[in-house]
Amino acid sequence: INNIEFSSSKESELKQQARMAAIKDAQQKAKSLARGFGEKLDGVWEIRYFEQQPVRNVMMRSMAMDESRGIDQSYQNGQVTYRDSVEVIYKLKD
Repeated sequence: INNIEFSSSKESELKQQARMAAIKDAQQKAKSLARGFGEKLDGVWEIRYFEQQPVRNVMMRSMAMDESRGIDQSYQNGQVTYRDSVEVIYKLKD
């Protein structure tokens, strides 16, 4: 085996959850910043979104791996990390 790539059968669902978390985070930060400056938000001016790719662990066979170790001893559990980000510019009330 030369390499192993991990993925999830629920990739689209997990991407959507990450996207919604990014949107909620942007909304909360915008409200907090506006409140800190004594302002109120008046809707969204602009949204920028860039598709994010999941970060997958890729396991590769090490040339320096001790051949005396069994596969069960050299295997490590992997994980896939889903991240997302959104850039939002809000309008302030006059």
